[in-house]
Amino acid sequence: MKEGQGISFPARRSPHPRWVLPVLVLLLGFVGPGSLNGQSQAIPTPESVLGFRPGADFQLASYEESLAYFQRLDAASDHLTLLEIGRTSEDRPFFVALISSPENLAQVDRYREISWRLAHPK
Repeated sequence: MKEGQGISFPARRSPHPRWVLPVLVLLLGFVGPGSLNGQSQAIPTPESVLGFRPGADFQLASYEESLAYFQRLDAASDHLTLLEIGRTSEDRPFFVALISSPENLAQVDRYREISWRLAHPK
């Protein structure tokens, strides 16, 4: 085989984005059960919604399962807001979870404007 040539394998598409599980696991560090004060209802654990512990062997949350968990977090906590920011390559809604204090989340538009001005100076 000549230098620079290699074996190429066909691209394999996963039925769900690769970032779903890492984001879910990372989020647990910030909004784990009981970590948010003043909540009107209990913060659901991933296991209670997904039916398995994230990171368990041979278990991976689908797009729908991950979204369902974040929607439950959104409903249970005033520290998290889900925003639809577009569509995925599979034409599904694409969300971002904003995690902050209720006071900051109430001023998202203000912070978006500040961010835009910093990114586009005159």
